[in-house]
Amino acid sequence: MTAAYQHSEVFARLKSTKEVLTENYTTFQLLTVLDHFIENAVDPIVTAYADLTDVYFAKVVAYQFTNPNTKCSRGDKAQLPVLLFNAVTTNGRRKREHQKKMLLNRGLLFGLVSVFLKTVNTYRRLHDPCFEVPRSARLLGQKLAEERAGSSHLYGAISQAEYFLSKALKFKELIVQKYTRMSIMQAKRTYQEVEYQKNLDDIVQTYMIYLSKAIDRCDSRKGVLTQYIQSWFYSAKSEIMKSVARDSLHTSYDQLLELGMDAQSVGPDHTYEAEQYLCAVARRLDPTGAFRFALQIPESYSSKDLRKLSLFTN
Repeated sequence: MTAAYQHSEVFARLKSTKEVLTENYTTFQLLTVLDHFIENAVDPIVTAYADLTDVYFAKVVAYQFTNPNTKCSRGDKAQLPVLLFNAVTTNGRRKREHQKKMLLNRGLLFGLVSVFLKTVNTYRRLHDPCFEVPRSARLLGQKLAEERAGSSHLYGAISQAEYFLSKALKFKELIVQKYTRMSIMQAKRTYQEVEYQKNLDDIVQTYMIYLSKAIDRCDSRKGVLTQYIQSWFYSAKSEIMKSVARDSLHTSYDQLLELGMDAQSVGPDHTYEAEQYLCAVARRLDPTGAFRFALQIPESYSSKDLRKLSLFTN
């Protein structure tokens, strides 16, 4: 039985969102401003805590090449090892130039700033006059933190990073607002296509997540942000369709058990009708037979075999 439409408060609230950026700005203008804020948040970190940035960029490059299906950079990922080597072996302005050429996704740069602020949180508290600690311990803690970072300008770097991070987050929120209505309309269309089998709030949330990902990954040199977001919406829709299919499969299996087709109520090995039911469900779980062969499940199934098969095919 097809589920009925259910009103979503989240959908209604997002639909009432008012755009602050009412001007028809180009993709280049929007993303250039956002990049300006993000890069200005990262700049002082490289000066005050170069080792932390070297380790962070190295981990990103390592992740990129151990997970080839991901794309951590808006540029050519084949150039990342060379740029990383140049960044690690240089200092100051030249180091920063090599890092910028890596064109890491904006979300990763947001992550770098967050890691930095979390790392120096204790040092930051030592500068807070309301933080009760003996003066000698306060000065010693500050000195140790600065020696570890290799800079005596750590507090200034924290202030600048926090300031531009807030600017970047607020501006990204403005860009998200600009495309929120398009996102929720796509979500509503998908909600209708899956015949209301998935909660509308969950669908809207998925589309908003993919909107944020698209903004983080869009390269203003290669296309228009609206078209890029639309291409990411195809991935959002695909994820929702797969989720609905999995939910439907689980529902069918649960209904089968409710009919008494489990080992404790009816013995499938001795009841022909029940056995055929299990066989049909198993073929839907594993149409090619690859998992059944690998798991050594015979042609004559039991409910135990079916449970095992469902675990490996979900």
